[in-house]
Amino acid sequence: MKKALIKLGLVTAISTSLLGFTYEIKDGWQQLGAIEDIEDMTIFNNAGCVDHVWYYDNNDTSNPNWKLHIADGNTYNYCGETLDSLKKGQGFWVKATGDCTIEIDEPNCNPLGMPIPPSPDSCDINGTNPDNNGTVTHNGFIYGEVVSPNTGRTWLDRNLGASQVCTSMNDSACFGDYYQWGREADGHEKKDSATTTVKATDITNVGSSFITGSGDWSTIDADASLRAANWSKTDGSSICPIGYRVPTIDEITTETISNLVNSQDLFNSFLKLAEGYHREINGTLITSGGPNLGGVLWSTSLSSNIQAWNFSYTPNTSIYTDVFLYGYNVRCIKD
Repeated sequence: MKKALIKLGLVTAISTSLLGFTYEIKDGWQQLGAIEDIEDMTIFNNAGCVDHVWYYDNNDTSNPNWKLHIADGNTYNYCGETLDSLKKGQGFWVKATGDCTIEIDEPNCNPLGMPIPPSPDSCDINGTNPDNNGTVTHNGFIYGEVVSPNTGRTWLDRNLGASQVCTSMNDSACFGDYYQWGREADGHEKKDSATTTVKATDITNVGSSFITGSGDWSTIDADASLRAANWSKTDGSSICPIGYRVPTIDEITTETISNLVNSQDLFNSFLKLAEGYHREINGTLITSGGPNLGGVLWSTSLSSNIQAWNFSYTPNTSIYTDVFLYGYNVRCIKD
C-alpha cells in the first residue's frame, strides 16, 4: 500500500512509501479527505491536538447541513447533527490547536469549493447564538447563525447591514439596511443614500440612489419574476450570503405570527427583532411617531406585478402588501 504524507496549511505536500497514510495536522483549520471509510472517529480524539471535525452533508440537496465530531471533550453548546463516520471520497474540515499526527487509511480529496464550516457553538438550548464570531461573511458584514426552536430552520442572527445583534427594542445599530424590493446591495439601501425620481431601465445596474415616486422603481421586468428569482439565489451573488436567500412570506409568518403576538415577543425570540425604522416611497426615513413606526421585513412573495408581501411589527405583528419602492429590512434564511 502506498503512503501519502499530507501536510495541510498553506501548502499541501505529498510523498509516498510502503506504509499506511498519515495526516500531519497543523494548528488551525485544514481540509482533508478519505479514500477509505473512517468508521472510528475517536482516532481524532486520541491525536492530542484536534478540536473538532466537520463534514458538509449535501446528499439531500433540499436540506444540506453540517455534521460535527467533537474531539477535545468540549460541548460548545452544540445541538446540531453529529458526525459518526466518513465514507470513501468525502472531504472534511479539521480544526486543531497545535500540531499532531494521525495514522489512517488513504486520504484523498479535492476540497476546492467546499463551504466554510460554522462555529461549533452555533446554537444553544434556546436556539440563540451569542458567540458565533463571524461564521458568515457577506458584503463586508459578519453574521452569526440562529436556529429556530419552532421549525429547526437556520436564519442569520441579524438583519442585512446590521452591525450587531439587537440588545434592546430600540437598538438602532441592529436595524440594518433598507432595501427597495428586488434591488441589489448597490448603496441605495443605506439610510442616508441620495434619492432620485428617475426610474431604472435595468434591474442590476441601477446606481446607488433610492428611487422615489409611485409603483415600481424599474421600467423593465414587468412581472417582477427576474427580481424574485434574484432574491431567491443561494450562491452569494444576490443580497444574501452563500447558502442563504430572502424568505417567503410563509417562512416568515411561520416563525412570527404563528408563535408571536407583538414586537416585544419578537425581541424576546431567537430572531431578536427590534422595533426598527423603514423608508417611505419618497425616501424619508421614518424613525419616530405615528402608527407607521416600526420594523418591516420584505419577503420574496409577490402579490401583484408591482407589490410584494412584507411582515410588519408596528408594534403588533401582521402582513401587508406594498409597492416595491418602500425601503424595508431583510433577514435571510438558510435554504
